[in-house]
Amino acid sequence: MRPGSYTVQVSRDGASWIPVADGKSFVIQADPTPVSNFSVDDSRYGGCLPDDGLDDTACIAKAIAAAKANGGGNVIFPNGVWDMSNESANGVVLYGLLVPIGVNLIGSGADSTTIERGTTWSMQRPVFTPQGHNLITGITFKDLYVYQNGDPGRQLIMLGVQSNNAQAYNPTDPSFVSNITITQNVFDKPFVAVQDGGMPIDHLFVTYNTFGAWSTGFLIDNDTQTTDTVLDYNTYLPGSFLDTSVAQGAIPTGVASAYRVDFSDNVADGTATQYLYDPVNDAKGFRAAYFWTLRGNQEGELVSRNTATCSGDKDGDGEAFAFDDNHNLGALPFKQAALAGTTETVTVAGPFVTQADGSAYPAGFFNGF
Repeated sequence: MRPGSYTVQVSRDGASWIPVADGKSFVIQADPTPVSNFSVDDSRYGGCLPDDGLDDTACIAKAIAAAKANGGGNVIFPNGVWDMSNESANGVVLYGLLVPIGVNLIGSGADSTTIERGTTWSMQRPVFTPQGHNLITGITFKDLYVYQNGDPGRQLIMLGVQSNNAQAYNPTDPSFVSNITITQNVFDKPFVAVQDGGMPIDHLFVTYNTFGAWSTGFLIDNDTQTTDTVLDYNTYLPGSFLDTSVAQGAIPTGVASAYRVDFSDNVADGTATQYLYDPVNDAKGFRAAYFWTLRGNQEGELVSRNTATCSGDKDGDGEAFAFDDNHNLGALPFKQAALAGTTETVTVAGPFVTQADGSAYPAGFFNGF
């Protein structure tokens, strides 16, 4: 189709057509201008080579900086294993290596290119933090830590810096995270594979990845809304995390708040053992599968054609799908029959609960919920 703005109509019979409500249009943009490539093995960035057991962080940082200076580009990781163990390298910050707007991380395929996070890299420091308009594809991200219960582990990829540090490194950096695509990667035993930093997120596309995280594959753990996002065609395989003292274990996903999100065609295969530290003796399966914690609003979501096996084989409740109140916003002490409803509201009998965790709710607290 030619670039431009098109009206949208729908039909059930192919003869009569009805415009989409609110006058929504369908915009076709021109093909993007081809971007330049910046290979981490380029001699201009230090001459790093894969598979030599030497740290490659400085070369990766320089390739990212060159792509940023160019106004964007592809940072290319050729075949082999690339080591990231020196968090003192120039360019590493609290959030690992920042991936600026318009800079992509491109491997040769997850079966060919591996980035290894070494054990001298802090557990609490991500490796990469994309800041928006980024593509991350074709890479196996491997974490060499062997995590134990109580470790302060953190995500391997962090979606934007924490909101209070939005412009800490560059005054023009964004205060939101937009248009990030993470596709066709493998995540091998990180504590958490991909997690937000607390900024608002929109147009996030996480598709066709394999998550073998020790604790959680994909996690939105803050109240800030995630909107217009696609989390489809991912495979989640269990890690070894199990803590019976708190009835917790490995889970595939957790989403705290979302609006207009497609969560479809995902597979949580609890029968798999390849991402367990000890495939023979470690507890198999998941504590639960697909989890939404209702710390924020969940609305306009499509949850379809997902499968989960061995949910509940590790300690815990064992839900396959859970929209959980997280002990924060439960309004009723037990389920109540609906008394009336409209297209926008539902009326139920009281009484409301009056407090949570020892703190009293103010009068009218639940109006509008």
